[in-house]
Amino acid sequence: MNKLSDIKNALIKRDGLKCAVTGEIIKDPDELMVDYVIPRSKGGSDELDNLQLVKKSVNIFLANDEKRIQTLTEELNKRQNVLTNRERELFEREQAYRLEIDQQKKQLEEVRLNIQKEQSKREALYESQIQELRRV
Repeated sequence: MNKLSDIKNALIKRDGLKCAVTGEIIKDPDELMVDYVIPRSKGGSDELDNLQLVKKSVNIFLANDEKRIQTLTEELNKRQNVLTNRERELFEREQAYRLEIDQQKKQLEEVRLNIQKEQSKREALYESQIQELRRV
């Protein structure tokens, strides 16, 4: 094994078979390339902390610093939109659950009051029956 494949294997062990830019799970390790988080031309090191795995098709766009920034910014914006949408959906779902719980509480309270009224009527009926039996 050469040093590059050792590095790639270490990154796969650390991050799994996933493109660091798109988050996409990749089935074939050969579709992933080792890429610098901070390019060496900008002072980045060869340490694992500065390396990531990216799809070959994405890596082509990352070669140019401006394209790299644009691509990463676009991906970040996409992920932010996904998170915002998920957050909105979860908020709406929570609101619906809270409304449903409030409705169920009202229904439960109505049932409780009806049971109390029914119990009071029965107690009154039994009390009148007991009074009648005592008279006899």
